Parts: sequence; structure tokens; C-alpha cells
Amino acid sequence: MISLLCGCFFRDLKNDLAEYDASYALVGKILNLNEEQQGKVIVILYSEEADGRRSPISCVFPEDSGHFSFLVKPGVYHLKAFEDSNENFDHDPGEYAGEFSDPIRITPVEANTAGKVKRARQNLDIQLSPKQTFIDDLDKLSDLAIEQMPVFKLGVIKKLNDGLFDEANGSIGYWKPLAFIKQFGVGIYFTEPFDPKRIPVLFVHGATGTPAGWQDIVDQLDKKRYQPWFYYYPSGIRLDVAAEILHGLIQTLHDQYRFDRLYITAHSMGGLVSRAAILPTPTHLAPSYVKLFVSMSTPWGGVRMAGKGAEKAPTAIPCWHDLAPGSEFIRTIYSRSLSPDIPFYLLFSYKGNCSLFMENNDETIELKSLLDYRAQDDAAGIYGFNEGHASILTSHETIVRYLEVLKSVQ
Repeated sequence: MISLLCGCFFRDLKNDLAEYDASYALVGKILNLNEEQQGKVIVILYSEEADGRRSPISCVFPEDSGHFSFLVKPGVYHLKAFEDSNENFDHDPGEYAGEFSDPIRITPVEANTAGKVKRARQNLDIQLSPKQTFIDDLDKLSDLAIEQMPVFKLGVIKKLNDGLFDEANGSIGYWKPLAFIKQFGVGIYFTEPFDPKRIPVLFVHGATGTPAGWQDIVDQLDKKRYQPWFYYYPSGIRLDVAAEILHGLIQTLHDQYRFDRLYITAHSMGGLVSRAAILPTPTHLAPSYVKLFVSMSTPWGGVRMAGKGAEKAPTAIPCWHDLAPGSEFIRTIYSRSLSPDIPFYLLFSYKGNCSLFMENNDETIELKSLLDYRAQDDAAGIYGFNEGHASILTSHETIVRYLEVLKSVQ
């Protein structure tokens, strides 16, 4: 029975990852979405056939910020959008409309400068203007249900007890990342509207985690000074991809709100993702508005069991390859230093159990990884707690020290 269950699990995982590997995100924004427009804007995705014909295959309402996204397979695509002021699901003369002018070609071998496959095509922005005649190929549009949620979420307001953040959904994000993306998307969530007078504190969960894990810390935040934000992502994906998405989402929010300070707090694997997101790269500078980085129980030296899983399992969770000690990802995040303008505080837990499989640990991660010398070299402060890997997030002593660190930043 165990063999049968394991076989079914790895088969499902293999199928999910195969589909994930063939999936790409198209990301853009309606540039002039404003209150003067009378109806909802509809963004239409067209597929181009070999003979040049185009057919609408999906449509979506953009977010209030104007952002939209689609999940696609390799192929050639086109984007159009119009304001459906009379809600007849058709473009009528005078209604605002626009298109992304160039064909969007997605191929499996499309790669970035690091030689890794791109997971997204960004900046597919559309400018709307009044049109007398424009979109006249909507004969099939009425057959399409606007059910696809945008892949990327920016500033969507949710309470931490919302069912979206249930623990079970965090497990889906780890074991079935594509299923998570399809059902929940990826994004940075708010608990209330943006307030320019308060400092955003971005919380980044670890493997199998969700924003709900931060509840105890958020309850103790000074709400007059700070506003909590949460990065919610499928934690099973490659860590460089999670970091690239995080960097892009942060930058997009900064372009929209122009905040001058952002603090980042990360748990476990989220610390690796966060460090990669705020490091300078050949394609972007470190975000100058990030003024604090705090990690809690992060496996800075990698996870030996993840490395073994990547080698031995019939199908490996993508992040296991990056968590393996000595992986390219681990080497890369130490090849460049954190900006001296970003004070980094390393918090770790050490209440572990005796184990035949791990050296001294916090019930999940070995201490030699939690205290990797390369991470210590960057730290402005290092604090240990007699807690487990998960309980560090709910410990009174941890929260008191963490709040002191927040207050210490000028």
C-alpha cells in the first residue's frame, strides 16, 4: 500500500511539474485605467495559428491597479483590451480600446542571461483610447467565461484568517506548485489599504508556509508606524524564480506607491528567496528603498536532506535542487554582498531533537546551516532562541527581540 501511495504521489507530482515546465506567464498593465471610464476593462488573449489566423482563447478583468496576467503554453500570442461600458461583452464604437502591438512569441528555449528558462514575459502594457472601430473579431468571445484569475496579485486586501491562507494551501504550493498558481496565483497581499505615512513590512514565508504563519508577530506590530505586507508564492518552485518574481512585485508596488522605506522579514527558506531578491544582479540594482532585512531560522548553508531528495527521489520538488548545500543558487547568493544600506539581522532557533539523520538542529534545519559563516559575515546582529523551527514565529522572546530590531532602524 505504501508503495502504491508513493507511486501515485510521484506520478501526480511529475505530471504537475511537467505542465509547470511548459507554462509561462504573460504580464502587463492597462496604463490609463481611471475613474473616468464607464465600464470594466476586458483584456483578451489571442492565439495565432500556423496560418496566421487569430482566435480569442481567454480573457480577464485587470486588477484595480490595472495589472493583468495570463498563464500560457509555448506559442504565438496577441493581446487586446477594451472598456465594456454597456456590459454587452462586445466592443462598440467610442469605447476605449487598445492592443499590445507586437506578437508575443513564447518558445521552450527562451532563456535569460543566466541561461535559465524565463517563466514570464513582462511589460506587455496596453494604452487605451477612444476608438470608433477597432476590435471586430469577437465572435467567439461570448463563449469564453471570465474565470481565469490574474496570475500575479498586487496589493489585494485579505485578512490573515482568510481561507486563502489555510495551511493546506501552503502544502499545495510546495508539492504541486502549478496547481497552486492556477488556483491562487502569486502575489503580495495587504491587510488594509496602502498608507503612505506608515512603513511597509514585507513578510516572506518558507517551505509549505502561508502568510497566516505570521499572525502572532503581526498582532504585536505597532500599527501606527508599520503596515504588514505578505509575499504568497508556491514554495516548491525554483528559488531563483521565486526571488525574481518577488523582486518584480516589489518594484511594481514601488512604482505605484513611491514608498521610501521597506522592511523585509523572512522565515526559513523565505530568507534565501528574500536575499536573492534584494541582491544586485547583472540586470537590476539592489532596491535602494529596502532599509532592513531580518531572517528567522533560515537554512543559509542549504538542507542536506533536500539535496538527497533531489538525487534520489523519482521526481524532485524543484526547490530541492536549490536547497542542496553547494548548489548553484546557494553559491550565487553569496557571490555578491548585501548593500551596506540594508542592515541584516540573523535570528535562529536551536531547540532540536536527537536525530540519526541530522546533526545539532532546530527540529528541521541543522545549526551549521542556520549559522553558515557567510550569512554571519553580513549580519549586524545575531540572536539565538530556545525554540523550534516553527515556534520561533510565535515565541514571546523572539517577538520582543524582533520589535526591538524594528525600532532600532533609523
